[in-house]
Amino acid sequence: ERKNGLLGLRIVSFDGENFDHYAVPFEEEIYVASLPWKDQPNSYVGHSFQFTYTSCLVPLKMMEFDVRTKELTVLQQTNGGFDPSEYTMRRVFVPIPEATRVLAPFGTPVSDTIPVTLVYKTDSFKNDGSNKIFMAGYGSYGMPVDGRFEGKIFSLMNRGIVYAVAHVRGGGDLGQAWYETGKLSHKKNAFTDFVACAEFLVQEEKITKHELMALFGNSAGGLLLGAVMNLKPDIACAVVAGVPWLDPLNTSLDASIPMVTLDWEEIGNPNEKEAFDYLQSYSPYENIRENVKYPSVLLTAGLKDSHVPYWEAAKWVAKMRASNTNGGAGDPHQSVIGFKCSMSGGHAGSGGRYGQYRESAEKYAFLIHELEKSEDRQSKPKVWTKVTKVTTTNSTTSSGSTTTQKVRTITEVTYK
Repeated sequence: ERKNGLLGLRIVSFDGENFDHYAVPFEEEIYVASLPWKDQPNSYVGHSFQFTYTSCLVPLKMMEFDVRTKELTVLQQTNGGFDPSEYTMRRVFVPIPEATRVLAPFGTPVSDTIPVTLVYKTDSFKNDGSNKIFMAGYGSYGMPVDGRFEGKIFSLMNRGIVYAVAHVRGGGDLGQAWYETGKLSHKKNAFTDFVACAEFLVQEEKITKHELMALFGNSAGGLLLGAVMNLKPDIACAVVAGVPWLDPLNTSLDASIPMVTLDWEEIGNPNEKEAFDYLQSYSPYENIRENVKYPSVLLTAGLKDSHVPYWEAAKWVAKMRASNTNGGAGDPHQSVIGFKCSMSGGHAGSGGRYGQYRESAEKYAFLIHELEKSEDRQSKPKVWTKVTKVTTTNSTTSSGSTTTQKVRTITEVTYK
């Protein structure tokens, strides 16, 4: 069952006899427990069953639960090569902005708070609001972002970066009603939820500052981040989006592109005026703001991606660069607008045994660099040397040859 944003297990009576239903108890606050297959041998006649268990701090393990004794047994466990006690995993709940609260279909109850999962190395966490943070989100198709184990995030946490996931509406984290209130004519709720989560971590939890925040999303998560940047360009110092859906309006008008008609169930059919106008009002490509400083951005795409064509990211980058939104040439605070397209990659990223590891390393390197650069700017002023004037003089020597001398006048500018 899915309850309070967690995927767990509940024991119920099979034959309808009087029985107190109960959830299988686990020690961790955040976890994912699920049956590895639907029809296990003897699963309906035995007194025990097997399932998989994982969390942000627990690699996948196979477990068994005895319904008679209520005992949990670990059958097989992956060695993570780290000490989970050195890390903290917790959740905070962000109030949904009052103006965006809507009723779910059929009056289904829906939560009035947005869960945010936080994981970090305990001894590097600071209580002064100066933590660097890496926040991810998705918010589409009713797909939940469960707290499963991802070994690669430890390279961030071991550098003192807080890993966060905003479980915004449009995903399935809190059930079908959570999805319904973040799709079609309610799609913007996912974007405002994400902004609310970022603001809450800064203003209420006082974990970080916007200048120390980096954002990450893939596919429809790129739609989320693209729309969020247009809503609040100063929300973060850096953004990385993989195979991002940045031009949903124009792409969804072409029904020959694979899966476009399925996307209509998520964002509406743009051949209908009402859906067209609403989609146009939040499409990241259509709403790039001119002469506004955006975060540094790295987009990655795959030439063979049949889900989100690579040209969506390419045209977004071209328009962003042309809109003078990166601070301008010579600005010491200039944002980077980068784009990388894999010539062999698809929607799942680069192929090969190590392709995705290399991609992750590149993305993390970009985010870490931008976070450290922004953190450095916060801590102390810098001196930017700028060439303001170059003069050239010619002189003739006694031998009759001509020499050229250039004189540079340098101005030093101090900034924070």
